[in-house]
Amino acid sequence: VTPVQKAVSEFSGEEALFLDDSNLSVTALVPSNRSDIVTRTACVSVDEFLPTDERVDVVKMDIEGAELRALRGMSRTIARASESLTLFIEVHPGALQAAGSSGEEVVSELEGMGLRAQLIDERQGVVRPPSDEDLSGKRGVHLYCTRA
Repeated sequence: VTPVQKAVSEFSGEEALFLDDSNLSVTALVPSNRSDIVTRTACVSVDEFLPTDERVDVVKMDIEGAELRALRGMSRTIARASESLTLFIEVHPGALQAAGSSGEEVVSELEGMGLRAQLIDERQGVVRPPSDEDLSGKRGVHLYCTRA
């Protein structure tokens, strides 16, 4: 693992980064009611960052509402990824709404990329298709995505 001080987005460039002064681990490319500090940060798309011969097996996303941007910026990476590609995506409906998107839109984007999204239902101890209620509720949910 090589840490890189850049946010993942749809395009490379610079964007506003919103931070919660009381909890600096809560940062996002979209504002929230907890955003006390606004700064600028370098952004990069995964497609532009990774070498074109790099094949990805696993992606973990917890990016507070920028999931759709990140997915759109990694479409070529996903297309050339291994057949065993697995994505774990934490989806925050409120943060997605603040970004102008939704959990349903994220799932639709994944399906368009040939991936099947399933909800990790921690309460029931199962993996199942996500419901509209799961994707638009107040709680964040975790998606397990594989090739369709």
